[in-house]
Amino acid sequence: MRTYLERADPGLCSRTQLWIHGLIVFAHPGSSVDGEYSPVPALSPEDAVTAIVQAVPRRPLSRAEQERIVDLMAAAQPSNELEGYTRGLRNVGGSRWVATES
Repeated sequence: MRTYLERADPGLCSRTQLWIHGLIVFAHPGSSVDGEYSPVPALSPEDAVTAIVQAVPRRPLSRAEQERIVDLMAAAQPSNELEGYTRGLRNVGGSRWVATES
């Protein structure tokens, strides 16, 4: 993701020093992982939620910076996967889009 964003908008990345940390989520309840030597944390869905909620960015991104990142990520998706997407809408499952608060 970092490489894509740096290529797509180098100015944004240099201004914001984007803070990206990866993690792997194994959602199947019967899965087990030996991640002792992995540089990327392997978490349960519950632990992933906790990690994301408790993450603290080096500096908050402005609304415009957040929107630019969302637009760049949307542009990288296969065209039919984001049918109906416009800024200010959030996918709530399937093709159902709802307005987000401004």
